[in-house]
Amino acid sequence: MVYTKFGYTAYAQYPYISSNIKNYMKNWNNTGKVKATILFILAIINLFNPIESPLNFSFMLLIQAVITILFAAFMVPIAIKINKVIFGLNSETPNWNHSILSFKRALSGWQFMAYFFISTGVSMILGALIHYQTFNAIGIVAISFGTGILWGIKRTAIN
Repeated sequence: MVYTKFGYTAYAQYPYISSNIKNYMKNWNNTGKVKATILFILAIINLFNPIESPLNFSFMLLIQAVITILFAAFMVPIAIKINKVIFGLNSETPNWNHSILSFKRALSGWQFMAYFFISTGVSMILGALIHYQTFNAIGIVAISFGTGILWGIKRTAIN
């Protein structure tokens, strides 16, 4: 760890982490920046105004999260294959800079939805922890759905 004027920083041990993030964000075009801004604003709204959903840790919540992941993971490839047959869309690996409104790259919209659900779920859980001192079941299901969509994209995408 290195001492800076702001205190100790852990990134000195792993300089490749901070440099990779900076290099990744430098490659964003305006579309990527707008998408990141939208996700950030929606996450902040859910952080300060979370939905109250008390969570009782139970076996049913675990089953609900697993079913949500599996549903999303199998839904994405099926939807993309149907769109490919009907509309002739390609299923290339999505890039953060691709527009979600482009109908030629269908996976870009799914990728944005996945990151939307994950960021919203995390902010709901953090907001509920701050405001109500409890976890949020809706946040856990949202994270599960976003993770399932990303898994489905990984199964579908052609490099």
